[in-house]
Amino acid sequence: AQHMRQETMQRYYNLAVIASMHPYHVVDDGSFAPKRLEDKRLQVTYAFRRLMDKGVMFTFGSDWTVAPLSALKGIYAATTRITSDGKNPNGWYPKEKVTVEQALKAYTINNAFASFQDKKTGKLVENFYKKFSDIDSSLPNINITVYGPPSSSGTRDAFVELVMQDVCTKMPEYISTYKDHKQLAS
Repeated sequence: AQHMRQETMQRYYNLAVIASMHPYHVVDDGSFAPKRLEDKRLQVTYAFRRLMDKGVMFTFGSDWTVAPLSALKGIYAATTRITSDGKNPNGWYPKEKVTVEQALKAYTINNAFASFQDKKTGKLVENFYKKFSDIDSSLPNINITVYGPPSSSGTRDAFVELVMQDVCTKMPEYISTYKDHKQLAS
């Protein structure tokens, strides 16, 4: 789902197709793609916000070995869209930025759902598989705070406090069951 036409986005929604995206490519593609593609096509390149606004579920991944494996670098790319050449300090097509919360969702619960694992993993709740990582404190602070209501289990902030502490301070609990794919973009 790198370069999508508007009508393709609508088809994704109508058919409940899940878009798999690699946000870190914004960092490097934003440096060289303008030399190779016309502006009309670039406006829908890595169109995270447009997909979300259309109700299309998307997942984030690293595309390792051609991009960094770090989800934190992907979150940074998705939320800032700053390119490696420094020519886009406010973000390459900044209207396509997503929030830290939305990027976390794409890396966690959306991936679990897309791989039919949403009853086993994707969020920090009792009896779910969990993976914890060390945080490189040299990563830039995105300066966004995500707020959300506490969950009934009291786990609202666990993921952020233990894994994403350098990026944001709170993360709301997400949808626990997927009854209708059209509700997922909210």
